[in-house]
Amino acid sequence: MKKQFLTLALCAATIVANATIIVNETFSYDSFPAEGSGWTQSGTLTTGTGRTLTDALTYQNAGGEYALSGKGKAVQQNYSEGKTYIATKGIAKQSSGVIYLTYLYQADDKQTQANSAVFGLSGSTTSAALRVWVGKNSEDKGDPFRMGITRASGSGGDVQWSKSTYAVSDVHLVVVKYDFANAAASLYVDPKLGAAEPETPAAVDSTKETAKNSFSYLCFYATGKSKANFLVSGVRVSTTWEEAVEAVATEPEPTVATIQTDFTDGTWGDIVEKNDSNAYDITSGNFPSDTINGFILTKAFIGEGSITDATTKINYTNRIVVDKQSQGGMVTTPLLTNVGSVEVVLTTGSDNKKVSIQYFDNESMTWKDCEENLTGTKAVMVKKYQLNRTQPTKIRIINAASGTLYIWKIATTAYGETPTAIESTTTPAKAVKRIMNGQLVIDRYGVLYNVMGTAL
Repeated sequence: MKKQFLTLALCAATIVANATIIVNETFSYDSFPAEGSGWTQSGTLTTGTGRTLTDALTYQNAGGEYALSGKGKAVQQNYSEGKTYIATKGIAKQSSGVIYLTYLYQADDKQTQANSAVFGLSGSTTSAALRVWVGKNSEDKGDPFRMGITRASGSGGDVQWSKSTYAVSDVHLVVVKYDFANAAASLYVDPKLGAAEPETPAAVDSTKETAKNSFSYLCFYATGKSKANFLVSGVRVSTTWEEAVEAVATEPEPTVATIQTDFTDGTWGDIVEKNDSNAYDITSGNFPSDTINGFILTKAFIGEGSITDATTKINYTNRIVVDKQSQGGMVTTPLLTNVGSVEVVLTTGSDNKKVSIQYFDNESMTWKDCEENLTGTKAVMVKKYQLNRTQPTKIRIINAASGTLYIWKIATTAYGETPTAIESTTTPAKAVKRIMNGQLVIDRYGVLYNVMGTAL
């Protein structure tokens, strides 16, 4: 992807002469900790594989792409039990003014623990101090999870939690602000890159434990029996918000007006056929990922299949086969110019399997469910939602269960589009007039409208 550095008038006007990036840590090593890396590790790991290196995380939002997105590698921590399992790296001592710690974070599976520390800053090589925490949400669920912060305390009871929750499948931009003047630690999650500092943080701690008066180390810390499984990459410590959320601009992503999938039209590549046992040779954990027709298939493929909707008698041929939740299976649409309605036809391998159909909300910069607590069935489910999104929007369908998800159709209409200008026909792919409950309605792509063109 072609990139160029984004020059913002805001940055030019507000970055002062003494602005400094204290350190960029991209973990560009052969192992962790590596000789000469500056990282030291001590303590005991009882259960888990510890800290290893994997591919760097990537992140972008409406402001561009994070400056350290995709740089170097990521530390993947797998920890279940140990004692003072700590890794630190020295940085220039910080003891005055305001400093910012920025990094990319992704949960590694559901965060079912009550709380566990992720990453932060410390004043010594033997203990942690300023740190971010993650844990299951207030409903005792591990996905979505919540994030919190402590300025110095190592007690889970002192964590100041965010009111928002965050999806396990997403990479998150984490920014920690520490103001030495008032000893306050503030947590921001997924702030817009290249924009001004938000007025309201996700969480603040200015009272718990005795505040630290200096920080000299980057710090991973885990102890006890609280699970701490995650990935961290692209770490930056800086003295201004502008440096903390520096972005590189990407070329604008092309948009499409509407979507109407047809997995038999020859544009979806090779269709994976079933074997003699009426199953696919591709097994869970080995699903490929690909981009086809602008759709991002994550641990998913186009497979042979056929099913008929018992209600409408419409037959669907071929489908997107999506791997289970633990493998990260999902499908993301191309960027749509805007969205009026969306229709998804799906089945699950067995009844009562959770599915998430989501749209991207540009205002909050988060994915939101079209329907909470959606469960799939073996029979055909036609899910229709009127979104009325006037800004460029994506839709994604996530397998949120342990079985396989099958997607037979994805279709959208443009915002404000009505069927009044569409030729009426008896072909299911276009507008169809129907009588329902004594009223004339128009069925277009499965979305119902009254005679005034208003979606029902």
